[in-house]
This record gives sequence, structure tokens and C-alpha cells, in this order.
Amino acid sequence: MIEAIRSLVRPVVTFGVVATLIYGFVAKLIAPDVFLPVVTIIIGFWFAERTAEKK
Repeated sequence: MIEAIRSLVRPVVTFGVVATLIYGFVAKLIAPDVFLPVVTIIIGFWFAERTAEKK
């Protein structure tokens, strides 16, 4: 049960953070020179975690 909750929480939190950053970018609350590196780091971390889980 705990593993199921953990496997659901991580993607939801990641999606929430990225969605918040996208909203901030679209609403012009976050500058593009800040937005792109942060989102790139988050997406890179997400893919690294997925790759590590498959091994």
C-alpha cells in the first residue's frame, strides 16, 4: 500500500510543480531566462528517476 502511494505521489508532485511553472511563465510572472533552465532540470531529473526505476 505504501509503495502504491509513493508511486502515485511523485508524478503528481512533479506535474504540479511543472504546471505551476508553466502558469507563471504564461502569466509573465516568471522570466524566460529563469523558466527554461528550471523546467529543463526538473524534466531531466524526472527522466533520470524513470530510467533508474527500470533497471
